[in-house]
Amino acid sequence: MGTHMIDRLTSTLTFRVLFFLSAVLVLPVLALGLLFTSGFLLSLAWQRETALEVLAFASLSLGGAVGTVGWILSLIASRNPERYSLTAIFVCLTIGVVTALAVTAYSIGQMLEGLRSPWDPMLMTAPFAVFGTATTIWVLDGIGRMQVLARRYWECTGHAFDAMPVVFLMVSIGLAAGGVAASVTL
Repeated sequence: MGTHMIDRLTSTLTFRVLFFLSAVLVLPVLALGLLFTSGFLLSLAWQRETALEVLAFASLSLGGAVGTVGWILSLIASRNPERYSLTAIFVCLTIGVVTALAVTAYSIGQMLEGLRSPWDPMLMTAPFAVFGTATTIWVLDGIGRMQVLARRYWECTGHAFDAMPVVFLMVSIGLAAGGVAASVTL
């Protein structure tokens, strides 16, 4: 089983430096999000009209935390992957990747909205462009970590890792999250 292009990309020194710089930007924002999540969830008791925004904020904060846990577990499991539950690690990494993609999409949307503004476009768009780039680096690293773990599992055991249960689990989590979001907005 050969290495994939994204696996080779994420293992370069340039990417590692970019990942470190993006971590310096993203991790404090994630920590602040986790810090304020409990307060925002408590505010749901008396402000029902902002329920969807609060739940979206909490979901992004918690998804980023789960993705960070998956990233740490992937570092630990990369030495000896047959000793760890790759399904749990892949689920955590997938949640993190989806969360980072959502933040990237939001950043791009805000950046495009800032370009249409009559005010200074650079003042409005530069922070969103930088943060969107930083979260995109986390997306690439998460996908690269999944490929590295699957390859190392194959190298250690001689068997390919079956990722279909992970796919089914992620689809069921997505459907459950969609059901919860639909019931909150009713």
